[in-house]
Amino acid sequence: MPSLTELAREILRNAELIEDTNTISSPDVGEARIALLNATHRLTIEAQPPTSYLFSQLWSITDTFALRTIYALKLPQHVPHADSIPYSTLSTLVGVPVDKLTRLIRYAVTLGFFTEPTPSHVAHSDTSRLLATNPDAFDAMGMILNELGPATHAFPDALTRFGTSEEPNETAYNIANKTDLGIYDFLAQNPERGRRFGGAMRLFSGDGGSYIQQLLSAFPWTSPTHDREDFVVVDVGGGHGSVSVKLAETTKSMRFVVQDMAPQVQEGRRLLPEKLEGRVEFQVHDFFHRAKGAG
Repeated sequence: MPSLTELAREILRNAELIEDTNTISSPDVGEARIALLNATHRLTIEAQPPTSYLFSQLWSITDTFALRTIYALKLPQHVPHADSIPYSTLSTLVGVPVDKLTRLIRYAVTLGFFTEPTPSHVAHSDTSRLLATNPDAFDAMGMILNELGPATHAFPDALTRFGTSEEPNETAYNIANKTDLGIYDFLAQNPERGRRFGGAMRLFSGDGGSYIQQLLSAFPWTSPTHDREDFVVVDVGGGHGSVSVKLAETTKSMRFVVQDMAPQVQEGRRLLPEKLEGRVEFQVHDFFHRAKGAG
């Protein structure tokens, strides 16, 4: 087990690597960032007595309710992108008493959402500005908090009720949503929630997702052996096709078939860049059933 001093040195070493971006490659920056965060997490645990750490974990529930309220009130969309707004004005816009709104936002500031540049005024932090300017990021916030969040509360019940079942409609999600449908069939019957889920998947699989870079480096996509017209990649459960689009933009001839439920396929076709038509196609397919000659 590393000592506090050793953890602090590791944090400093990786922080210096990240800041010195002129002498370190992009993948190395990513690795240094992960190492820094891991060491910081470990330091947070080891620097506290068990009771103190336990309380910090239990009371993190207040973080969740603050984020859910930010999402429900669409607060990021009401704050100017490059300026501040008085709490009183924001209170009127969202219909919440100014004293309660002020306390909520000041708590959110401690989590990295919003800033208070002058007394009684709120402005964006980098994170809250992301939520205001990137619809997929805002969808991801709502999907995690309101789609998956309730299912986490139902997880203990699901463990005892369904035991070792691997059926797609015997899960905590089914208990939370009081449905016998699997998550994807359920979302297909709730278009707005399905749209939000797709937006979240775009964020997770886009440039902000570190595993995209890992995927690009894990296979010789651009080699002449693979980057040819008769080489077809089937993206099962590919959502709106963000991964396939990224791979298609990286290659020249390789073709891609994105399979998902009808709402995701429809939205994927709408979002597909014109230059990739003919190389990326979409098929309606439930991945719990056998695919029919896709690749």
